[in-house]
Amino acid sequence: QHDEPLDIFRGLNNTNGEDIIEVTDTFFDERLAEHPLVTGSPFVRFYAEIPLPASDKTVLGSLFILDTKPRKLNSDQVTALHTLARQIIIQIELKLQKRQLKQLNTGLLKDMQQRIDQKSRILELFSRFVPPEVITRHIQSEIKGFSDAELKHCAILFCDIRGYTSLVENLPPANGVGILNVFYTIMSDVIKEQS
Repeated sequence: QHDEPLDIFRGLNNTNGEDIIEVTDTFFDERLAEHPLVTGSPFVRFYAEIPLPASDKTVLGSLFILDTKPRKLNSDQVTALHTLARQIIIQIELKLQKRQLKQLNTGLLKDMQQRIDQKSRILELFSRFVPPEVITRHIQSEIKGFSDAELKHCAILFCDIRGYTSLVENLPPANGVGILNVFYTIMSDVIKEQS
């Protein structure tokens, strides 16, 4: 085993105009003849390399073949090498697309959950002041906005809690709100009974 990586062969100038770089016998190639992987174990005698370009032409890497015997690729082997390279590119891009889709889905689900939570909080707040049947009718209605408004005769009640200011001025805010919630609950029940 050598400290130098096998991909040290990469970057050889392609002189035949093809996308495959092929060195049929490294002993007779001045670029590789003295290379440690040629003069020593594993005694590389044949080298071929084909780039792996993505759809956007970005080169993702290279596929290379080594052999301990001199050889020359025939047309079927060249075709097979191209096919293998295409399959590698497809698998890499599919994996990348799957990762991007997963990230996109995660973002969409998170955004959807935030919207649901926000609507739930608004609905919960709204339901403290509006009868449930009104809310249900409005949610089930296909009419957006308030264009389904009705004309009704109503009585308006103005009510005040006697001594509320002096009652809550020395209380924590949460206690003051708690008193109001109890008051609104009792009043809502009475109003519903009398309506």
